[in-house]
Amino acid sequence: MGDDSLVVEMVEMFLENAPPTLENLKTHESESNWEKLAAEAHKFKPTLSYMGMEDAKDLLIEIEQDAKNESNLESIDARIDELQSYCEQAYDELQTELKQLQGG
Repeated sequence: MGDDSLVVEMVEMFLENAPPTLENLKTHESESNWEKLAAEAHKFKPTLSYMGMEDAKDLLIEIEQDAKNESNLESIDARIDELQSYCEQAYDELQTELKQLQGG
């Protein structure tokens, strides 16, 4: 299967970085700062890919593109909330997995 230490590192990074990233997305949306929102979304895509969260990544791609193009802006907030729900569901699953990988 591979080296568990790499998996542990990736999971820990996701659990540490996802909440502030989601908060930044919400802040940029509330400030109508579409350029920063698109940039933040762009940086977050690889993390979701590494975590195997393809539905969340696809949603993030939509958010990024709409922010870049300044289109469908009225629904970005709801889509960020949906993205946050995906991530929150993953947090619980990943924390359980992390405990198992760490022998706890």
